[in-house]
Amino acid sequence: MLILDSENEEVAWYANTMNIHGVNGVHVLTRLDRKRSGQLFMWKVLRKSPEGIRRVSYQEEDRRYSESVHRITGGYPMAIVLLAGLLRFKEKHAQWEAVLQQLESVYPPPQDKHSTYHSTRHETNHMCNIRAIEIIFWASFEDLPNDVKSCFLYFAAYPNDTCQYADEIVRMWIGEGFIKPRNRKTMAEVGHDYLRELVLRCLVEVEEMKDGGGIQLVRVHKSLMGFLQSEVCESGFMEIINDSDIHDVLVPPSVRRLSVQSDYSRRYTSTFTNKKLPKLRSFICRIVDRDDQPRSHDLEFLGGSKFIRIISVEGLRLQRLPERIGDMINLRYLRIDSMLLQQLPSSISKLLNLQTLDIRNTKVQQIDNDFWKIKTLRHVLATDLVLPTTMPVGVEEYEGGARGCELQTLHGVRLDNSREGIAENCPLDKMANLQSIEMHSFRHAAHCGPAFQEALKKMHLLAHLNLEGDEIPLCFFTDPSLRSLRTMVLHGQVDWNSIVPVNIMMVGHLLRKVRPNLIQIKMKDINQVPEIIKEQLGMMLIKDD
Repeated sequence: MLILDSENEEVAWYANTMNIHGVNGVHVLTRLDRKRSGQLFMWKVLRKSPEGIRRVSYQEEDRRYSESVHRITGGYPMAIVLLAGLLRFKEKHAQWEAVLQQLESVYPPPQDKHSTYHSTRHETNHMCNIRAIEIIFWASFEDLPNDVKSCFLYFAAYPNDTCQYADEIVRMWIGEGFIKPRNRKTMAEVGHDYLRELVLRCLVEVEEMKDGGGIQLVRVHKSLMGFLQSEVCESGFMEIINDSDIHDVLVPPSVRRLSVQSDYSRRYTSTFTNKKLPKLRSFICRIVDRDDQPRSHDLEFLGGSKFIRIISVEGLRLQRLPERIGDMINLRYLRIDSMLLQQLPSSISKLLNLQTLDIRNTKVQQIDNDFWKIKTLRHVLATDLVLPTTMPVGVEEYEGGARGCELQTLHGVRLDNSREGIAENCPLDKMANLQSIEMHSFRHAAHCGPAFQEALKKMHLLAHLNLEGDEIPLCFFTDPSLRSLRTMVLHGQVDWNSIVPVNIMMVGHLLRKVRPNLIQIKMKDINQVPEIIKEQLGMMLIKDD
């Protein structure tokens, strides 16, 4: 048995008693010595490769830091990484010295790592590890700017050791009002800057990167989640309900943020029936549905929460949303994950402050047409959502006149097949600010392909495109107005003969000129791509399975 974390030692040694013939199957991972502690610290704080650190980490000054780091952390890797993340944001040596001296003054010297292992030893190891992490964690937390601190606390809303999509959590931060635009950056850009800062501070881990660059999935290490959850509860930032207390919990009417984390959906129903939460701002529910009994849930208890801004529900068997949802005029973020949900109430068009609608894991195909008039709408994510033939998008007034739709993300949509060939204008015509679009079931002839291409040419900010259809518009490869495109996923036939010029040696120059920011193209059938284009695209061209 291999021990990956010292907190599991007690379980491992108990299991070891079951080994036959007295075989010792436990291997305890030892703490790092001073030299290796220093190498890991310098590797993380300088963000250099291990090979580079081996060459530079033992200058005289670095040797002194290594000794301090080992005294403070006891050689525990997680504590070393946290300390490196803290000092990475201190530019002056005097600031390093001040932090290290402060931490050394509160952390007792670690036990000798060469002492004999026994039950008390396991407990001591675990407690020393937790103590080192705890001290450095709180120092790192207090060092965070106030806005970033609120964003970090929000991770406590999710179950331990689970991954979260970076875009999703940034949109929730924006909906909460944690983020303000600054330095000519949008709120989304500032939010991702905050997330990168948390990653650099080693308070948040990156689990997966996007194909086109940027962070895709993140999580908080399980060793830190306990401290984080205790802080949100003690400070009153958020109320957390889990399996251990879901039966007996008394949710105060004054609660502002509520997180429900349970493995059994039937417990949810009995907990929130007849609850009234008038001051609630956020309701985040993550339930693993292990209940075999047919039952449905509802969100009727939220009807009186007039100030609510965030609703994010996963795992509940929701067949409908409250008709009164339109009265939640402060709602900015709505995410529903329930395959039983087939339609949304018409009152959803009254949510005049809504920024994000995420209905990807539902069967919703239609939304009231007036919904598209919401001026604050920025992100719509679905699976099979039909766009109306004539899109009544919101127009925002400003001093210089009128500005078109501000929608930035449109995923999981298709054009209306019930009125094929009738529309002369594309529903996307007024969506010039789209940055990411994912559309399926496109039919070039039936959906007025030329109008579709003209609408696309207006999208100067479009960075991500995913299209599944019978014919891929040529403008994706040739039109210079789509210079911002970084990633494309294309499923359909491409008329390569109309793209490759007579002088095929100019193809590479042409592609680089019209798509200077392109970093990846995924296609289902790359065998049809001309060799000259394959050569020029190189590793950017990927087969999409």
